Amino acid sequence: MAAAEFAFDVDAYAAKYQNGGKLRRLAFVAEHATSAHIRSRAVELAADAFSRESADASLYRFVTSRAGASAPAAQRFDPATFDRLQRAAESKVAAITKELEVSKARAQREDIRRNLLELAQAYRESGDLNSAAAALTTAREYATNAKQLTDINMILLEVALLMPNFHNVVPSLTSRLAASPDAGTPM
Repeated sequence: MAAAEFAFDVDAYAAKYQNGGKLRRLAFVAEHATSAHIRSRAVELAADAFSRESADASLYRFVTSRAGASAPAAQRFDPATFDRLQRAAESKVAAITKELEVSKARAQREDIRRNLLELAQAYRESGDLNSAAAALTTAREYATNAKQLTDINMILLEVALLMPNFHNVVPSLTSRLAASPDAGTPM
């Protein structure tokens, strides 16, 4: 165990972030820390955050799988919590999808775009980044001005950076963003 690891304050590190970013960073620490104390604290903080902040069931499974058999029950994988997280994410996506269908039936571009952005956020929170990117790509088609298009492209870029294959996606997104009209001009 290196002396530098004992100087690493997991609580202070985690406090700098929120939501999914916080959980992904704690998962990284839980996976890569060589100190059992640091790994245990990262899993403890992540398990606590899942009860309040996240609907990403796959990330929950990943983080809690890092807890050893000797870890407290709150830090170990709980199938009931996993199912609750999945159901919450599915119900949120279903509700937004229903609103989206109503907006499409009424052919209201602004509502369709807004619902697609909400759907992308719900997918992102649940850890389904491919579906989030697909929803954002569709939302681009409903942008009514250059500012909306630029905003959607920036959100799409954020989602792409979270993806495991971001190095394949980011160059095409940045070229699209560079080719977008200025935010002050109408489309």
